[in-house]
Amino acid sequence: MKMKSGKQKLTSLLFVMIMFAMIVPFMTVTPVLAGTVNVPGDYGTIQAAVIAASGGDKIIVDNGTYSEHVIVNKALTIQAKVGASPIVDGSGTGTCFLIQSSDVTIDGFIIQNAQWGIKTYGGPSTYSNIVISNNQILNHYWNGILVVHDTITGLTISGNIITAGCTSGQIGISFANNTTVTDLTIDGNDITGNCAGLSLIDAVFTNVAVTDCYFEGNSWEDIDLGLWGNGPTLSNVQISGCTFDGGGVWTAISVDGASVYGDSDVHINCNNFSGSGAGIYNLNSTIVDAEYNWWGNASGPSGDGSGSGVWVGNNVDFDPWLQIASLPGDCDSDGVDDADDLCPGTVSDEPSKRLGTNRWEWNRPDWETNAPGGGGPDIGFTMDDTLGCSCEQILAILEEKTGFDFDGHYKFGCASSILDDWISGMYYLETVEVPATSPGVDSQSDLMDGVDYLLKATGVANAGDTIDFDAKYSITNRISGDDWTDTVSGYESYGPTLLDLFVNGSSVDWGAYNNAHEYWYELAGGGDPVSFHVYDIYPINNTGSLSVDISAKLW
Repeated sequence: MKMKSGKQKLTSLLFVMIMFAMIVPFMTVTPVLAGTVNVPGDYGTIQAAVIAASGGDKIIVDNGTYSEHVIVNKALTIQAKVGASPIVDGSGTGTCFLIQSSDVTIDGFIIQNAQWGIKTYGGPSTYSNIVISNNQILNHYWNGILVVHDTITGLTISGNIITAGCTSGQIGISFANNTTVTDLTIDGNDITGNCAGLSLIDAVFTNVAVTDCYFEGNSWEDIDLGLWGNGPTLSNVQISGCTFDGGGVWTAISVDGASVYGDSDVHINCNNFSGSGAGIYNLNSTIVDAEYNWWGNASGPSGDGSGSGVWVGNNVDFDPWLQIASLPGDCDSDGVDDADDLCPGTVSDEPSKRLGTNRWEWNRPDWETNAPGGGGPDIGFTMDDTLGCSCEQILAILEEKTGFDFDGHYKFGCASSILDDWISGMYYLETVEVPATSPGVDSQSDLMDGVDYLLKATGVANAGDTIDFDAKYSITNRISGDDWTDTVSGYESYGPTLLDLFVNGSSVDWGAYNNAHEYWYELAGGGDPVSFHVYDIYPINNTGSLSVDISAKLW
């Protein structure tokens, strides 16, 4: 091979260096801080930050007005800097935030002057885990938030203020055009001054919770379940804790005749309806559950109702209703949080005769008694004690669980013993004595189908050969150092169920040993008496008995 001269080598080296210098500027990539991108610190626009960020990053936006239409096509959290209120202005066109990815959060912005404030549209696509929270969405021409054509699992819209006006059909939050949404949460939003507040049409919805929202001044309706489009398919829709304040609205909630849902699929409970306009307008033949709402008057709704409150139409189950406005987290305003309240829609008791001596009634906000002459009882009750239940509600549950008639308590109020039973969570029915020698003994009571019962076994009997036993354990006293065990000492070959107290012919788990020889077992009723016997291979030597208290479980 012919070798290059020194001059040729130098020329080649210079050529390479010149080419490298020309290429390097075009290869330069702006560095991105790992995990967090700041606007305007790192990038002057939100869109530039989105382009530069990696999936899973967080974009923090400081104060300023950003006139742009941001396309979010990767998993990002885009949120206002703490204490800041950045403005995204659509300049009268387009969409301020167009979401085209799963795992996206938009949080803390003032979003204004666009045709759509925030929209998801993948044309169509499947997304999950989208959060839109704590934004002010203002002056939109069409929709504050629009979900269209996509399939979404896990969408949360919370803490937003959405208002525009009603000049071009503006809707606060809208779902349409063959959308499918599962696990939708709309919580704590103020949706006011639009044509419609929340519109669920032309779509399939499963597991929807609309909670603690405020609606006022939406000209057409606050919530539209299909009236202005093709009826949606609705499954497990809960609307609760919301305030519908009228303000010129035609109807607070409308349901279209083409909407598809079952009797147990749409629940509108624990809301406050007031002001002008209708409360619920249902064109569907399927009944809507609207029990336990405040209709603006203690007499209940007008229209299909006989009260003087807000109007309701046909096919609305509004009875019982609240007699006082609902409080956040306390539907019936009885002072007991909903999470701990066993009885919804509690109203003051009204004994059919009069309140009897030493009897109790709940007369909002307190439990009251008619004290006998010479002084009242040394006891007292609160709604916390009774888990949010009035006397009449407690009696209704007792009747359901026992089959007994409590007519006297309805007439004169609840005896303190009734309230004590309720607070304990069980109502005593009878005691069954189970002889140690008996092949079996039945309860006098039939244990009702669908009711759970608590069996309390107590006592100690003798099996001869110095053996004492209770419902599950035994001790053989002739054996030095023996202790109470599940297996009978000296008779281990017969297995651990020997001398056990059987229930309905079978061994049950009475629980761990205790010195009081007191054991509990929970049994589902089946419509028949319950039978007990002591399992033994030679019961003729046995003496004594065990006792079983049977109580209906109330809660």
